[in-house]
Amino acid sequence: MQIVKFWITLFSVLLMHLNGFAQTNTKSFKPDPTVPIPAGMPTRGGPSPEETALQQEISRALRLARQAESDNDWQRAIELWQFVWEKRPGDYSAYNGLRRAYIQLRRYDDALAFIDRAEKQNRASRSPLEPSVIAADRIEILFTAGRTDEAQTAIDRALAEFKGSPNIVRAISNVLFGQRRTDEAMSLLKRARKESGNPFLFAQEMAYQAEVRMDWATAVAEYINYIQEGPERLSYVTGVLGDICENPAADSIVQNITNQRLKEADNNFKPVLKRLQAGLHFRARRYAQALALYQELDQLGGEEGGELLRFAKLLAEEKEWNYGLEAYNSLLLRNPSQALRSKIQVGCGICLEALNQPDSALMVYRAALAPGIIAETAVVAYRRIADIELQLDYPPAEARKHYEEVLKIMRRNPSLASDMEDVQVQMALTYEREGDLTTAQAELEKIVRIAGNRVAAAPKARLELAKVHFRKGFPTKARYEAAALLSADPTSEYANDALLLMMLFDRLKDDSLTLTIFGEGDYLCFLKKFDDAATTLNKLISNKTTSPLTVEEALWRLSEINSTSQRYADALANLDDIISRPESSLRTDAALFAAGKLCLDKLDNPLAAARYLELLLTRCPDSPLVDAARRLLRSNLNPAS
Repeated sequence: MQIVKFWITLFSVLLMHLNGFAQTNTKSFKPDPTVPIPAGMPTRGGPSPEETALQQEISRALRLARQAESDNDWQRAIELWQFVWEKRPGDYSAYNGLRRAYIQLRRYDDALAFIDRAEKQNRASRSPLEPSVIAADRIEILFTAGRTDEAQTAIDRALAEFKGSPNIVRAISNVLFGQRRTDEAMSLLKRARKESGNPFLFAQEMAYQAEVRMDWATAVAEYINYIQEGPERLSYVTGVLGDICENPAADSIVQNITNQRLKEADNNFKPVLKRLQAGLHFRARRYAQALALYQELDQLGGEEGGELLRFAKLLAEEKEWNYGLEAYNSLLLRNPSQALRSKIQVGCGICLEALNQPDSALMVYRAALAPGIIAETAVVAYRRIADIELQLDYPPAEARKHYEEVLKIMRRNPSLASDMEDVQVQMALTYEREGDLTTAQAELEKIVRIAGNRVAAAPKARLELAKVHFRKGFPTKARYEAAALLSADPTSEYANDALLLMMLFDRLKDDSLTLTIFGEGDYLCFLKKFDDAATTLNKLISNKTTSPLTVEEALWRLSEINSTSQRYADALANLDDIISRPESSLRTDAALFAAGKLCLDKLDNPLAAARYLELLLTRCPDSPLVDAARRLLRSNLNPAS
């Protein structure tokens, strides 16, 4: 019992001490006014009103000084920069501003006197100014003033004072180069490099100076030195040398020097040079040589298929499908892992599609769907399979099954679901392909309902729903969905099609029979029954009671049908019919532009294209298509013709 009382008493005493300690430490802290606050530590409440006012005054002076320079009022600029320098010693903007203003006014003695003051101040305080910069500025002022001997003396003094410093050498070399003393600038860099014992020192500076002088051999050699010192600079050097290679004479020099350096390089640097050569060949569109080099690099090992795969993707981006296909096939010969194999096969399929070989592409995509394929690749493969199956008129249910596989993967992997709505719409349209417009409508309405009224909600679904209503013969409902799309997302890529539908409905709102015929024709086109659609429209055109605007609309749709079915001459004839109609025609400018594009892109007749586009410029000078027509004339057509 005594022991228990002892521990209770001891605990009470400890608790009292702890409470007292807590109270002592929660009292407001009062700093000793005799102890200075360290530099950089904010005072309670921030800067004083005087400090704030001074900062505002300096900011205003900086703004006015720059404005004075823009107005060429250099005397006023000196006064303002001097104020900033006095209030904020060592300020780099004020230093440069005063130096620049004195030189502009040719007050070289004042400029030198200021440089001397800045240098003394720099040595006496922790100024942010780099000593080598001040020394180089003095040399530049002396050269500008025509005091060459003094400038040379200043160079010798600076080099002796900052002996072994690359910064002073760079700064002085830049001054000499700016003064057009290019031989002296290059000589200084070479001498300093030799003294340092570093064969790559100043490689970038020497390369740039040689490039400006069009000394291609030296420029190329030094840029190669620059990447030999740091291979991470390869992308930058490839860009610079690629620009140089646009000069045919320089291109051969670049190739000769890189080939020679490749022979001399050790095994570590050889792959870097091969990447450089491959990049230069790619930029020059010498794809065969670039591909051969990337195949060599792939043989050297490293990341599995990494470089060659990236190159194959680049070729695809450039739409060089044959070379891209060759690159992908080279990768397949390397017997890659299944995940990589599937990715490569999808790349092959994309190239084959672009080369108009859908059957081969379909076979490759199906082969890609093997165990081990990653989700991202599977999404692309399934989706491409479904698209091709619809293109080749497979049963729509087959395509729908593959779209469903895409949706399953997207639901399991939300990061891949950014365009889920597009897949859902394509899946809904498979019912329309089967002639089941009711189910297609229901599926599209479900997509729109789930999206709700948020901004940019389901624009593609709304457009396709409008088309379904139009094809079923319900233009009022179709117009409602088109208007809803424009209201929800007026900047959508589908907004223009929705607007055209609304304009059609508004023009023909009192002619339900004609709207029904247009809807039927549109559905026949969707089903790829182009001849039946053309027959329907031709009947409308030949009917003498059809209004001129309706005939124009029918001709426009007939032109689109003929273009889609690759009957380009017939499409051009339809456009000519629109162009030859009275001046009241609503689409004369669009027909002229479309005719010019058709002649240029499909009929290979630039002379006819030029006639249509020039006619657009003269007949429709206020058309929004005028600028586009001018660009086409300038970029694609020979003015002399």
